[in-house]
Amino acid sequence: MHKLITPSLLFAFLFLLGCPDDDQIVVTPGIMPEDRAFILNETVGTTDYVIFSNGRRGILTAFQRQQEGSSLDFTPLDNGRTQEILRDGTGTSYDIFGYGRGGENDGLLLKAIPQGTAFWLVFGGLFPGAPLDNAPIVIPDTLELRYNATYDIPINSLFTGAGFGIIATLDNPEFMDYNRRTEDIPEGIEEDDIMIGVSLNGDTRLYPAPILAAHEIVNDIVGGIPVAITYSPLSGSARVWRRPEAAGNPLGVTGMLANSAMLMFDQTVEANRYHQITGRCVAGFCRDQYLEPVNYVATSWRHWRNLISEVKILLPSPSIDVDRARRMDARIKTTVPHGFPVDFFDTRLPEKVRTFGVTDGRTGEMFTLEQFQ
Repeated sequence: MHKLITPSLLFAFLFLLGCPDDDQIVVTPGIMPEDRAFILNETVGTTDYVIFSNGRRGILTAFQRQQEGSSLDFTPLDNGRTQEILRDGTGTSYDIFGYGRGGENDGLLLKAIPQGTAFWLVFGGLFPGAPLDNAPIVIPDTLELRYNATYDIPINSLFTGAGFGIIATLDNPEFMDYNRRTEDIPEGIEEDDIMIGVSLNGDTRLYPAPILAAHEIVNDIVGGIPVAITYSPLSGSARVWRRPEAAGNPLGVTGMLANSAMLMFDQTVEANRYHQITGRCVAGFCRDQYLEPVNYVATSWRHWRNLISEVKILLPSPSIDVDRARRMDARIKTTVPHGFPVDFFDTRLPEKVRTFGVTDGRTGEMFTLEQFQ
């Protein structure tokens, strides 16, 4: 049996955390420490991938290297204000969303891989003993994982929090058009607000993290493709997935946590549950299936204004207080101890250190941000 927190207990916990005044918030450091273009070529499971980072431009992302049976070799690019970040051996350059420009592979879209930042305690609990900064694997010798017939993941860290469907997803999002040549900073957006950027078939959109923190999932259609932009405040993780089934079923928030990360459900087939970080179906009729990852970039509005000239920006729904959501999200980033369990607490790093992870759904490889220096 998994532990149970009633909605009232969860809200009491959040109340105790409080919504601090702005001057009480310790701002999380920038997502990248290094001011130069840098790449790492790595493998997770059987998948070759490349990580690109550039702290000066606020970019940290990863793509699969495998394309049509072979692995591409990349060199990093740093072309000022342009979006091009990688070049392969054919002379094709690739932008921040993985689209090839020029050369033999013009128009090729690099395959996505589940990647992004999260709190260390989440990655450490989700992938016990996983490599960290390419160091040897540390195997926990005291780890005892429990299973039941309902879930294909350990139930040690399953927690029921806000209740099924209590957190309202944003299923009919509205946007404003922004043009940096003619418009000032949009009202309600702060320079350090992280925004999740997605671009498909020429349709580019930004999703501010304070809005995502309130809804946790935005079900949208970008470039004709149904996607779910997800954000789990308690794990500090954003991920973008193609919505399940041919119809693009919308995803919802179960109110449950697994290793302190959100479990999502298919709003059309409610028994189907997916893990927000891995995209793996962990319960229901979809077992042994995975959501398809979508390329994205998460960086601050300060950097987006230099990366992009025209874009659609998500507007908040009337039902949420964006400033309150922003303050709560900032408080969660700095509050210790965390308050929710993980399968294994890996002491190699402090629990709220933000780390970068790449996964094939079952295994993962983790990096401290200093690894990219």
